[in-house]
Amino acid sequence: MWKKRFLLSALAGLAMGTANAAPAIIGTSFAMPADIAAVKISQQLTARHFKVVDNLNVLPRIHKGNPQLAARIPPDIQAERLLVVCQSSSIVGYLRTDPAATSLCPITLSLVQINGKTTAYYLQRSALLTDNAAARAVGQKADESVLDALHAAQKQ
Repeated sequence: MWKKRFLLSALAGLAMGTANAAPAIIGTSFAMPADIAAVKISQQLTARHFKVVDNLNVLPRIHKGNPQLAARIPPDIQAERLLVVCQSSSIVGYLRTDPAATSLCPITLSLVQINGKTTAYYLQRSALLTDNAAARAVGQKADESVLDALHAAQKQ
């Protein structure tokens, strides 16, 4: 259990970024429910050669599996969806530059709905790849594709 907590805290520390760097976690707002945003985002990601591996509706699973835990969810959270996607070109790029970076695949976007509006959260890959410029370039290309898809989905 301590290993899991350590890894989560280490990832959280990395995600915070530095004062001079862009934030590692990007939030993109949608004036629509999470299920509709998920469809629009999935369409845009697919157009950019991502494969949607899973689209999980998380809250019903928590409510069904652990009602005591579900009672701790803030009441204004109406939905939480996880979009899990992968892009073959990113995996190949990481294999060529830094095989350990394949641990950044697949990409998970977290969609949180509050008061009928959704925010899609994305952890930028390039922010985590600080030691290898070639792998960071692969991550930057993936980041640009995901962020472009999110912005295009906003306009739909």
